[in-house]
Amino acid sequence: MDQNAANSKGQLIAKFGLINALLLIALNLLGYITNTQISFSLLYKILVFAIVIGTSYFGIIACRKENHEGFLTYGQGVGIGFLINALGCFILSFYTYIFVVFIDPDFLANIIMQAKKMMIERGDSEELISTSMEWVKKFTTPFYFSLFAGIGNLFSSLIGVLLLAIFTRKEDPNSHYNSLNN
Repeated sequence: MDQNAANSKGQLIAKFGLINALLLIALNLLGYITNTQISFSLLYKILVFAIVIGTSYFGIIACRKENHEGFLTYGQGVGIGFLINALGCFILSFYTYIFVVFIDPDFLANIIMQAKKMMIERGDSEELISTSMEWVKKFTTPFYFSLFAGIGNLFSSLIGVLLLAIFTRKEDPNSHYNSLNN
């Protein structure tokens, strides 16, 4: 792959990674502004999945057209989709930190209260609730929450990309083997 193709591929990955992050941030802000608390609903999860799959799909197809002469192996598709989502998740993690520190400082406290309420409704013992809340508080600092949210989003997007790459691959019939460097 020549230098121009590598630059173009990197630019396409950056473009679709940024689009991915901006759409997810807009979805989060929409829920916050409208006070609908959609982040735990099925509709929200479907919209997030659609954004992740959509940006990955269009990014993979754009790279296939511009950098691979219309052909792409399964592994190349997975790599491109992973990089798009890795960039998106990095930006989203940074945004999440800003959100829980500056935009909605009560967000993490509300999560802790919801977790405690669920445990009480389940009938868990006071000792279990107390111990669990200590652990929850340790891992719901803005830094850890942002880090784990980014890692969780990246893992779930990888599952989608692994499936998506099956449908976006297009093997070159004139090539016996497409190397990983292409």
